[in-house]
Formats: sequence, structure tokens, C-alpha cells
Amino acid sequence: MLEASVIGLGTMGSTLAQLLLQNGYRVTVWNRTIAKAKSLVQAGAVLAPNAAAAVSASPIIVVCVHDYSATNQILATKEVAAALAGRILIQLTTGSP
Repeated sequence: MLEASVIGLGTMGSTLAQLLLQNGYRVTVWNRTIAKAKSLVQAGAVLAPNAAAAVSASPIIVVCVHDYSATNQILATKEVAAALAGRILIQLTTGSP
């Protein structure tokens, strides 16, 4: 089974997670605001209790959060950094030019 984790469930992250679910992926999601995951969990996604668990759950990680500062705060923890080894990280966070 194909697997992916989506970190950040704003408009773009939620849409990506939904499309992955619709295309047969096992999707793990995480967001700092847990309520944003509710409809995705109802659609079959797995809610990770924290970012490190989301990263550990899948070989492909999609990050789509507010800005690079938020991305760095999430990815820079020891637990997340250790879990990233050997995984594909797709960074879709909006940045500045």
C-alpha cells in the first residue's frame, strides 16, 4: 500500500491529503490545530499525535504549513530530525521570493 504523511492541514494540505486518500494512499496527518484533521480522519486518514509520529508513519512526508519559520520549528526537533532519515520530504510551504 502506498503511504504518505501530510503535515499542515490548511487549504492546500487538506486538499492534498484528501486527494491522496482518494487515490488509495494510507495517509497520516498532523496539524498543530487538531480540529483541522477531523474531516480527513472521517475520510480514512490516521491522525498522528505529534509531528515525529507523522514523519515516522510514512516514507513520503509532505509539509505544507504557514511559512518557513513554522516549518523549521516543526522539523528541527530532535525527534522529527531523527525520524526523517531515509524518507522523502516534499516541502510545499509558502516562502518569500
